Amino acid sequence: MRERSDLPAAGRESRLLWCALVSALLGYALLFGQYRPSEIDDAWTASYVWNLTHNGSTADTVFGLPSNIRYFGHIHARLAGFVADISGWNKAVFHAFNLICMLGAALAWGGTIRKVSANGRFALLCVLLCFLLEPFIGAAYKSRSDAMAFLLVSAGVCAAAYDRFFLAALLCSFGVEVHPIAVTGYFQTAAFLLRHTDSPKRLFLALAGCTGGCIAGFCVYRFMHPEPIREIIAYLVEQRNASSSFNALTAHYFTRAYFRFIPELLFFIGGIFLYFYDKRRFFDRNDTALCLFYMTLLASLFTQRANFHYIIFYYPPLMYISFIGYRKSHVYIQALYCIMIYALVLIIFLFATNFHVDHARFDENMAKIPFSDEKRAIIGPTNAWYVLRSRSFYASFAAMKKNEGGMPESIYYIKSIYTEQLPSCAKVIRRIGPSFSFNLQEVQAFDVDLSLCRKDSGQSN
Repeated sequence: MRERSDLPAAGRESRLLWCALVSALLGYALLFGQYRPSEIDDAWTASYVWNLTHNGSTADTVFGLPSNIRYFGHIHARLAGFVADISGWNKAVFHAFNLICMLGAALAWGGTIRKVSANGRFALLCVLLCFLLEPFIGAAYKSRSDAMAFLLVSAGVCAAAYDRFFLAALLCSFGVEVHPIAVTGYFQTAAFLLRHTDSPKRLFLALAGCTGGCIAGFCVYRFMHPEPIREIIAYLVEQRNASSSFNALTAHYFTRAYFRFIPELLFFIGGIFLYFYDKRRFFDRNDTALCLFYMTLLASLFTQRANFHYIIFYYPPLMYISFIGYRKSHVYIQALYCIMIYALVLIIFLFATNFHVDHARFDENMAKIPFSDEKRAIIGPTNAWYVLRSRSFYASFAAMKKNEGGMPESIYYIKSIYTEQLPSCAKVIRRIGPSFSFNLQEVQAFDVDLSLCRKDSGQSN
């Protein structure tokens, strides 16, 4: 009987592939609805989708902040709103919508790697272990538009791998309308253009296809967003200047207090080092993995969108080149098992932390609270938005004052660990309905008088 170390490389790779597949299925099944008990971005995204599809408004009424839906995100809002109107306006529907987007993105990247590597098993393994990491699970199980933008970029890059450059540029342009970070897709598409530089005719046709796709995409964008270009550029510059970190890579690894993603960085550094050690060259226009790597780094330098959510747009090329590096070494299987076990440990930790959370029960209890005055504003945790979306619901006092034209005489206040605290001038009049538990914490509604707050702020009728 052969020892494990004596098994053929293909046999060990197949075993690892099955382990990765089971781990991915298990991980995504365990964390559906349990990834984050109260994620602000869920209600933020769902609320602007609701406002656009039902009220034709681009205002952020829940948080009172300027909403990027004015300049980007109409494709996502219209599609997500259509699905929610059919399936229900709740967290599970939005998460399922994003999960489908991430599954499509995984298939697209699998097709890309399969095309350039000519190895289906290797491509599937690379994609499974990449999408097993928390950034991808987080993109699937948040309501943000990132998942749809990532799907369009992934499909665009896949089209470029098959020399469909018009379609590639068009899909990436649609991705930019969903979210500006999708501009990374243009850079990754350019990696496949380099293969055509040996023939002026082929390069001209590829560039013509890209140009045509960009023009068509821009026309669609301007149809949806006729605002002055200078106004849109000013918004993008403002968003860029508001960042506290350099780009998504540095934000992901070095600005999050727990630093639990450093093992991913070490995995990439090790694989990329082995890749260059084996290749012993720094550039080859016919090496797609190398071109994708350089273009991804260039995209991170150009965009400087310092939000850790955007890390998913950079990870697949980094994972691909790292896999190639490890595959040329004696630690290929061991390194892949390490990253898989690391991902599983994080998944189990997240599930153990939040397994008791029941969003459906929370919605049922929230719907039973007897709010008698339909016109009165409500301050509460963001999870309550789904049930109270048709009312004047706010996640903060700043948003309420902005949309109500100042501090009202009285409000309904839903107390929880996720709700902004009442100001000292507020006076609780009475409890409303029974209390209930969410995430092992008590939730209780109150009738609150704010007349003293109005006097303190100098307001009068």
